[in-house]
Amino acid sequence: MYLSLRIVRGFVGFIAVWQILSLLPVITWMATPDAITSSMVLVVAVKAILLVAAGAAYLWLRDLINKLHTSKPGANRPLLHSQWSL
Repeated sequence: MYLSLRIVRGFVGFIAVWQILSLLPVITWMATPDAITSSMVLVVAVKAILLVAAGAAYLWLRDLINKLHTSKPGANRPLLHSQWSL
């Protein structure tokens, strides 16, 4: 079960990073604000919503995995409390 949760967490993290990278071209839109259309704004809004949802799921899955690991008595796993643990 832990492996499947970690795989899902990795996939959700990949989606979040993908959304961040796909939003980088928006910076270039600042040079020509008159060329921005409503469809471009809609795409940015959808990507931002996906980014927030994926980021929240990523953090929630980390807490869930840590809670499942620490709920077993006698199991000492200090690396789970690291910020960078997947």
